[in-house]
Amino acid sequence: MNAKILAVLLAVSALIGNAYGREGRKANNPPEGLTNLSLSQVIAAVLEHNRMIQSSRTKWLAARERVPQAGAWEDLKVGTNIVLGRFVSVPANAFTDQMVSVEQMIPLSGKNRSKERAAAAEALGAFEEARRQELDVIAKAKASYYELANLYRLLDINQADEASLVQSLDATRAKFEVGTQTQADLLLADNERQKIIEARRDLEQKLSDQQSALNVLMNRDPICSFGPSN
Repeated sequence: MNAKILAVLLAVSALIGNAYGREGRKANNPPEGLTNLSLSQVIAAVLEHNRMIQSSRTKWLAARERVPQAGAWEDLKVGTNIVLGRFVSVPANAFTDQMVSVEQMIPLSGKNRSKERAAAAEALGAFEEARRQELDVIAKAKASYYELANLYRLLDINQADEASLVQSLDATRAKFEVGTQTQADLLLADNERQKIIEARRDLEQKLSDQQSALNVLMNRDPICSFGPSN
């Protein structure tokens, strides 16, 4: 009974590992803006270092080890009794000087099998919980990874928009100085640039938050940088 269940658990573990490997190979190259880590590297780091995954795996392995123990017989009990001296007047052959006893507890019919089935069910539950924990953490890591890539792209667009607005602002200022543009036009161009700057600050804050979240999932320092593309 226990051998079949353990074989199933190990087979499912292998299938999950292969699925993660295939998933990582599909996204081996990092998107623009994430030059330091690919998605496969992120998933590998999460599976290896994430504390919640490690904890759930430890519980599963401990529960799996209890399955054969639950179905095993109790250990043999061995006892000895040795007489080192006589203090009464008794003939030498009246009793033995040494005695060895061996005792084996035989379980009631079906009792060990019931314990084994209960332990196997507990191990299966721990395995499913570990699997659910892995899938949940990996889903969060993938979401943070792609959100980071998107934020880096939005920052690039923001910087390009600001550069364009700076050129427009300089042109408006030059026209204002010669009297072909009004002060209202100059203020409007400057306000548009300030909006771009404020938007960039919001993007940078979101990027910092997502970066910290992904670092925590990989059990790294929250302030570690992934590095924007050049």
